[in-house]
Amino acid sequence: MEDESIAKEQLIKELDEMKKKIAKLEVSEDMHKWAEAKLQREGYEKDILLNNAPAMIYWLDGEGKFIIVNKCFADLFNKSPDDIKGKYLYDLYSEKISDKIYADNVKIIESETPKYGIEESFKTPNGMIWVRSDKIPYKDANDKVIGVTGVFFDITDQKERDKDIKESEEKFRGIAERSFDIIIVADEKGICSYVSPSIERVLGYKPEEIVSKHFQILFPENMNKKVEGICNTLIQGKEIEGVNLEIIRKDRGKAIVEVNGSSIIKDEKIVGIQIHLRNITERKLEEEMIEKEKSKLQKYIDVAGIILKIIDRDGKVSLINKRGCEVLGYTKEEILGKNWIDNFVPERLQNKMNDILAKLRSNQTISYEHFESPILTINGEEKIISWYNTALKDEKGEFQGVLSSGEDVTTKSKVERELQENYQKLQQIMEDTVYTMAKVIEKKDPYSAGHQKRVSQLAKAVAKEMKLPKDKIEGLKVASLVHDIGKIGMPIEILSKPSGLTELGHDLMTEHPMTGYNILKEIDFPWPVAEIVLQHHEKVNGSGYPNGLKGDEILIEAKILCVADVIEAMSSYRAYRPSHSIKEALKELTKNKGTLYDSMVVDACKALFKYKGAKFNFLQ
Repeated sequence: MEDESIAKEQLIKELDEMKKKIAKLEVSEDMHKWAEAKLQREGYEKDILLNNAPAMIYWLDGEGKFIIVNKCFADLFNKSPDDIKGKYLYDLYSEKISDKIYADNVKIIESETPKYGIEESFKTPNGMIWVRSDKIPYKDANDKVIGVTGVFFDITDQKERDKDIKESEEKFRGIAERSFDIIIVADEKGICSYVSPSIERVLGYKPEEIVSKHFQILFPENMNKKVEGICNTLIQGKEIEGVNLEIIRKDRGKAIVEVNGSSIIKDEKIVGIQIHLRNITERKLEEEMIEKEKSKLQKYIDVAGIILKIIDRDGKVSLINKRGCEVLGYTKEEILGKNWIDNFVPERLQNKMNDILAKLRSNQTISYEHFESPILTINGEEKIISWYNTALKDEKGEFQGVLSSGEDVTTKSKVERELQENYQKLQQIMEDTVYTMAKVIEKKDPYSAGHQKRVSQLAKAVAKEMKLPKDKIEGLKVASLVHDIGKIGMPIEILSKPSGLTELGHDLMTEHPMTGYNILKEIDFPWPVAEIVLQHHEKVNGSGYPNGLKGDEILIEAKILCVADVIEAMSSYRAYRPSHSIKEALKELTKNKGTLYDSMVVDACKALFKYKGAKFNFLQ
């Protein structure tokens, strides 16, 4: 009886335990039904939201069963949401991943605490992916946690980028560790986050002594402004190249470094700077030694009584002695670095000299060892130099420049001096003749008395402002003095008429450039005087006379003469109108600049009066 009683009690206990388990199952089943019903009640809108969300969303119950997933999550496994609903973790993931997710979920459910930013990788039918997920405990209507809602994003591409960046950083660090240059990485304020080991070899500092400090501490205080300027330039996204600065060694000694730098850009934003410091102390010492040797050499060549010069392969002067400076009239500083041909050879010979230099550069065989040629001195005077030349070549035989010795032979020849004197006499005779011709026309036209001389003064000043060659200025001066010589054939009634011209009078007036040309073409001037006179009423747009020339068809001297003629005529009194001011004359030029009058000539004329304050007695 006693055994039977014990067995009965045991059976009752087992039945109670079974009832509890059944109750739990019923509760779990009820929860599932409640959850499903709730989701169904929340309607179609939530379905739309879930299935169009860019993130992957799921809801797992406490047993690891998927209650609901969105389309983005299902696509990850090449399934539909309905295919996954009701499945367990182990149906989708490997056992190892499933155990990990399940364990995480248990902790979240028990602690009722969400977890954010979980990064993990797992295998899908489409390969391995990385995700960043947030897991949030899900509660029922009674505020009891019954599962976990998960939202995660595919960060596989980001992980690949991070991997590339890491590899790039490691590669950079590897290069930096082996570099002879000092490499510094700093933030936008100049605080160092990385300093390469080479700093110890170059300056004696250990990298950790500089990290977390401003790189400015490496430089003397008198360099602070320059260093700040470098930092500001780099932060603005600009690069620094080849800046030489003094730097302080740990032992307080000094060195010279070449600074190169650039900004560090991340996500299109400047986040820092990168600086390379190359030790050039030895190179600077060598350069100083070379400079001292050059100075010694310069002393030796300055003793020579002949001109000694070197021009490089591009024609620039790299060396000239004292005698060369004396002959040219310039200081050494004014000559060195300038192109010899462009600055010291007359324009008429420049093409020929450039051709010789080009042939030497291309290693062509030409005769250039000795010749006589003129050079231009500071005052525009030509001096004849007898040159002896030697090509300078490097070890490969490539042309590098020309060493020349020259002797001034301008005054050596008595015959040449006599010819020069005779030429000057002829020049004077020619000028006297020109002045006489000018006076003839002025006698006939009383209103234009002194007109040609005044135009000549003005035209010459404009030509100098435009830096025309001396011989062109001289030719312009002569042409200006006789530009109205053609009026000699016109009736005096037209020339002195106190009112405006009739159509016939105007037609006769337009013939005077051609008449002047026919008179002057028979004289053998050394300049195109006849052509300048012929063209002095032509306009750049082709509306002038007598030939309707335009643009580059008109000589520059004629363009200048045209403008000077207009200014003088407007500022002079005429019987049929009062004189105009220079301001009004310049206004006329500006109005028709580029149409009637050449733009460069007008600009030079305006510069002469407006900015350089040129004054002529005949202009008001």
